[in-house]
Amino acid sequence: MAGTTDREFHAQAVSPSPCSACHTLLDPFGHAFEHFDRSGNYRDLDNGLPVDASDAFVRGSWSFKFSSIDDLALQLAESCEVARCISRSLLREAIVPDLPANADAPLTDDDVTPIAKAFADSGFSMRTLVRSIVESPAFLR
Repeated sequence: MAGTTDREFHAQAVSPSPCSACHTLLDPFGHAFEHFDRSGNYRDLDNGLPVDASDAFVRGSWSFKFSSIDDLALQLAESCEVARCISRSLLREAIVPDLPANADAPLTDDDVTPIAKAFADSGFSMRTLVRSIVESPAFLR
């Protein structure tokens, strides 16, 4: 529609209650990529209007306010919550690789916390993360 950005059109389309519940969680991260069109081409204008790649995501202890994908990426790269999530996911995959995606792995906070801490303390080194996983009591059980 003339005078409407893709973001504005999308916001109107998903505003009804059944849609908005999920889109409230997902869309902020998608908005960070607004400078890229559907073909992946970079753009500063969307339908003649300036692209807005800013947003905020708040859920529990997770809170990110960003102006662009670069801004969001820096925050994610330095996030303890993200370090913990990555640590849990990779530990889960290492311990029970065939576990269905919707099943919970037998992991406790005591299993994950030292790995996430080592990962964050190393400046988010993947080498340290992998080493911490394979040396962890949970992996060696």
